[in-house]
Amino acid sequence: MMRLMVGASHKFKKKQGIALLLCAGLALAICLEAAKAPKHDLAWQAALFVRGIFGGLVALAIAWPYLKSFKLFHTKLIVRSLLLSFYTIWMFYAVTKVTSADVTTITSTQPIWIALLSMFFLRKRYANLFWVAAVLVVVGMGVLVNAKPPDTYGVIGILLFFTVLRAISIMMVRAMMEIPATIIALHYALVVCILGVTIFFIEDGHRHMDVVFDTQGTVLLLIVAGSASVYQALVAKVIQILGSISGTIGIMVATVFAYAFGMTKTAFAFDFLQLVGLLLVILPAAWIVLSKKARVPQMLSS
Repeated sequence: MMRLMVGASHKFKKKQGIALLLCAGLALAICLEAAKAPKHDLAWQAALFVRGIFGGLVALAIAWPYLKSFKLFHTKLIVRSLLLSFYTIWMFYAVTKVTSADVTTITSTQPIWIALLSMFFLRKRYANLFWVAAVLVVVGMGVLVNAKPPDTYGVIGILLFFTVLRAISIMMVRAMMEIPATIIALHYALVVCILGVTIFFIEDGHRHMDVVFDTQGTVLLLIVAGSASVYQALVAKVIQILGSISGTIGIMVATVFAYAFGMTKTAFAFDFLQLVGLLLVILPAAWIVLSKKARVPQMLSS
C-alpha cells in the first residue's frame, strides 16, 4: 500500500513538472516577443530596466509567504544570480539582433553543457548515442549561424558563452534544495534590478522616458516584467521536481512558441535552413534530456 502511494505521488509530481515546463516555455516566449516589439533604440535597455523593477515586485509578491527565509548575502545565491543575470542581459540584447526563436534555440544547447560539466565535476558518464546527439546539436548550430548575416555571428557566439554560464546556474539549484524556489527567483530578480537600472541610466534612458514609456511601450514592458518573473519561478520549481537538466526543456518549449509567434507576423518569410538548424538543435537536445539511453547505467559507470 505504501509503495502504491509513493508511486502515485511520484507520477503526480512528474506530471506537475511537465505542466509547469509548458507554462514556463510559453511565459519565456511571450517575454522575448514583448521585449523586441518596441522600435526605438532603447528597446532592450528598457526591457531590462522594467524587468528588474517590476519583475522584482512580482517576484516579491510570489515569494512573500517565504520571505522570512530570504538572505541577500547568501554566497551561492549571489553567484547563481550573477551568472544568470549576465545571460539575461545578453538575451534581451540578442533578441533585437536575431529572432526570438534563434535566441531560444542557442540556449537550448544547455543540456550539452550541463552534461559536460557533470562529466568533469560529478564524474558522470554518457552513452555513445549521447555523443551522436551532441554532434547533431553542433551541426544544427552551424547551420543556424550560417543562415544568418555575418554581423550577427558575434552576438550568437557571446550568447552561447552566456548559455554555458546559465547551465552552471541551473546546476547550482540542486545544491540549494533547502531554499524555496520563489526565494531563489526573488534573489535573482533583485540582482537583475540593480544591473538593469544601472545599464538603463548609463545608456541615458532616463532622458527619453516619454519615448520608452508611451502607452504601448508601458504595456509591453509590464508584460516583459511579469512573464519573466513567472518564468524564473516556474523553472526553479521544475528543477527541484525533475532535476537540473530537465529545467532546460522550458527553453525548447519556448522555441516552439517563439517560432509559432513569428509565423503570425506579416513580415514572416519561411527559411528552410533556419528550420533545419532549429530541428537539429532542439530534437537531439530534447532526446538527451528525456531519453534514459543518454546516460551510462550507474553500475557500469562506477
